[in-house]
Amino acid sequence: MLGKLVTATVAASVLLATIATSAVTASPAHADDFCGFVPGTTGLGQHPPYYVHCDANTRVWVRVLVAAAEDYDLCAGPGQNVLHSMAHYAYYKGALC
Repeated sequence: MLGKLVTATVAASVLLATIATSAVTASPAHADDFCGFVPGTTGLGQHPPYYVHCDANTRVWVRVLVAAAEDYDLCAGPGQNVLHSMAHYAYYKGALC
């Protein structure tokens, strides 16, 4: 009986470790590891919101949605494009600029 309990406990631990590892690897380790909108942060290590355009050879139109201010379009170049400090989302509009 004790052997079955130990085996079940070990199996459950392995399953939880696998799930935790999958969750960690499914999300980017750093904001630069993906394309699109990156929300700003507050506190220690803060950064403004920005949009990452991953194609090094184009510029694209991005719509920036801003809280308590007017939304705007941005011609985003390759890499990080800093947005209005109150931007809460930005998305690719489907056109080059």
